[in-house]
Amino acid sequence: MPYRKKQGNYPTNWDRYRNAIMRRDDFMCQECGKEIEYSGGYDRNKPQHFRVHHKDGDKSNNKFNNLILLCMECHGLIHRRMNALY
Repeated sequence: MPYRKKQGNYPTNWDRYRNAIMRRDDFMCQECGKEIEYSGGYDRNKPQHFRVHHKDGDKSNNKFNNLILLCMECHGLIHRRMNALY
């Protein structure tokens, strides 16, 4: 799937998507297998230990097969690799 750089916007119900992907992926990074710290709720003031990543880079493409749970380290690595291609 080709990477499209930072297109689209997050939907207003993004929390629902994120929570569904975290449950689907068993709160584990799908790249390295690290368990993601999660206390059951999302607090914008607490450090985040995970990211739901859009494989194609399009924030408006929220199909479940385009979303994957990653730890912060893997998410950063993937974006650096993707950005190096462009």
